[in-house]
Amino acid sequence: MDLDWSPTSSCLLYSCVALAVTFLFHTILSMKSRKLNLPPGPRTLSCIVQLLRASWNESVPELAFTWAKTYGPIMYFNAGGTKFCYLNTPELSRLVLAGEDYRALTSDRVGNFVSKFTWYDGKDLFFTKFDVIQRKKRKLFHRGVALYGDGVEKFEAIVGGELDLVLEHLDKMASTGQDVQMDQVLSDALKNILVILINGEKPSCPEDADAIVEYDLAVNKLASEDIHLVLMAAPWMRYLPGRYKRACDKVIETREKAERIMFSKMKETFDPKNLRGLTDVFLKSREEPGYEFLKDDQHIKGVLTMLFFAAHLTSRATLLNTFLILLHHPDVKANIQDEIDRVLGDRTAKVEDRQIMHFTEAVILEVLRYTTFFPLICIRNVKTDLKVENFDIPKDTLIISNIGYFHRDPKYWDDPWSFKPERFLDAKGQILPADHSVRKNLLSFGIGNRMCPGEVFARSRVFLFVTRILQRYDVMPPNSEPLVSCHPDNRVKMLVRQTPPFRCQLVPRRNAN
Repeated sequence: MDLDWSPTSSCLLYSCVALAVTFLFHTILSMKSRKLNLPPGPRTLSCIVQLLRASWNESVPELAFTWAKTYGPIMYFNAGGTKFCYLNTPELSRLVLAGEDYRALTSDRVGNFVSKFTWYDGKDLFFTKFDVIQRKKRKLFHRGVALYGDGVEKFEAIVGGELDLVLEHLDKMASTGQDVQMDQVLSDALKNILVILINGEKPSCPEDADAIVEYDLAVNKLASEDIHLVLMAAPWMRYLPGRYKRACDKVIETREKAERIMFSKMKETFDPKNLRGLTDVFLKSREEPGYEFLKDDQHIKGVLTMLFFAAHLTSRATLLNTFLILLHHPDVKANIQDEIDRVLGDRTAKVEDRQIMHFTEAVILEVLRYTTFFPLICIRNVKTDLKVENFDIPKDTLIISNIGYFHRDPKYWDDPWSFKPERFLDAKGQILPADHSVRKNLLSFGIGNRMCPGEVFARSRVFLFVTRILQRYDVMPPNSEPLVSCHPDNRVKMLVRQTPPFRCQLVPRRNAN
């Protein structure tokens, strides 16, 4: 019988060949490491077979979950010459990534296939060394976003303006009695907010924002574990017909237009006396002493496109997961609305209200834990040989925090697969302080010197969306179709896992404005 050389089967063959070569590298390098006391982990051909299967099935985080149960708090393996060390507990993650004896040695990141291919060989903010340039870029981000002083009012005005439009649209939909495509409505508002923060103005046409999101999703697919793992081991596969070439080609196809909208058009109309958004902050700073590196446009383009990628997909996942979960938990939704009525009444929520709306904050924290839409985080590069828990961690090992495992570990969370916001509240109903042991087990935004700079920015956006919408509407399951499951396993598998599309009913509340 002739073999069916379809694109899928040939791509699978290429993957097998690539990871077979990976195993040979692994074997050779393992021979050099036998005298080291390495952490436990898969050491044989079965490691490569399991990685291949998980890569093909888009289930690398699930494999990491299984391995964590098998090998314990820390595990090590070598894939194609790339050394990996997974930290499977919050304590070890905090020790190795933020502990006084380790953080200076574990704060670097190195360029991988995605950063080299997408962000000009690591000229972004994420896949870089923890050096002066990285810290200056991070400082400029905070300067541009400025969630303090007058910057808070500006942020609230931007989000509030978009929410006014969202509510206007939802009013029209609610008046017809039709189900609302909630994921689309909220996604559109989020991307507009991010474009305003970057450019200082709304997209000139809906197609502009759509073009940026198309690029965003293309990068998310390329960076997903199933594709990136193979391309790290065999970058030449991006030239062969199949899923890897398609993923790379899609990034190239969409990047030029996204950069044109976020950077080139802004550069052409730049006025240093009239700063509009984050792009202008970077353009003006290139004339400051010590910031001359920004005269290389690739640094600015890399940072802007990476920031949109990170901010849009994480905020989208958090916000959509929140509403989907509330559709399944009407009691939780009712408690948020009780808090809104008690604390806010008819007035509009402000960022500062996060400090006094304890239950709403607990819900957002539990959404981050329960969904854990970015299950493998804190990808760091070890500068030198380390000793951790009496194990040897060789230089240039990639350290990864396996939050997809310990955010669901019953050792840290009672009934971890159930949604329980109360786990983040004390006996008086107050939010647990950030240094409480329960809060310290939640590492959704990372830890240490490379902790996500946009945590406050992201959680504030979600808070304002949730309070404004639930102040006005009861959100109910749809009439036209079954309600989509909110279980964490029911996610679109990308690097940052997303909710599937879902609809809902909106019923105006009697006491709404």
